[in-house]
Amino acid sequence: MNKILIISFVLLLTFSLTSTIHAVDSVHEPSAMISHGGDTDVSREALLKKRVISRVLSKYNSTLTDQAEVFVDAAIKYDIDPYLVVSISGLESFFGRFMVPGNYNAWGWGGGYIGLESWENAITTISKALHERYYGRGAETLADVGRIYAESPTWAVRVQFFIDQFYKEESRLQKLDELL
Repeated sequence: MNKILIISFVLLLTFSLTSTIHAVDSVHEPSAMISHGGDTDVSREALLKKRVISRVLSKYNSTLTDQAEVFVDAAIKYDIDPYLVVSISGLESFFGRFMVPGNYNAWGWGGGYIGLESWENAITTISKALHERYYGRGAETLADVGRIYAESPTWAVRVQFFIDQFYKEESRLQKLDELL
């Protein structure tokens, strides 16, 4: 128990000292979305996003690593940033590593005690809720979502830290692909 508290404190301290907010206001803008312009573009972009999510989650030794496809499919269906839902789980449970066992709630809903049926059900439920209850009711930025989602005034900054990790990996993979 002390180990979890120490790790949580270190993570909280690390994230609260992060002062850079790169794209908080652009998380729900079209540039952060997967283009629906053509099937080939969507497929290529979706494949990249899935690869990025899988790679970043595996770096964190997350139990969610195998859910990359579900994250991207739900993001496309509910028109949200593909890295948003997974990043919230990063903040709320360190990508599913520290949570109430057996409830598939890596997002801290109901203090983490609201049980969800499976990872797929959880990811879809959270994505749908963000689309309908947050963006659908006027939230335009991650900061807007944060004011509704959590009591902490630093929630958006800390979620943005994880979103940035995904976009950095995406940029790195795109550069590698260009070299090949």
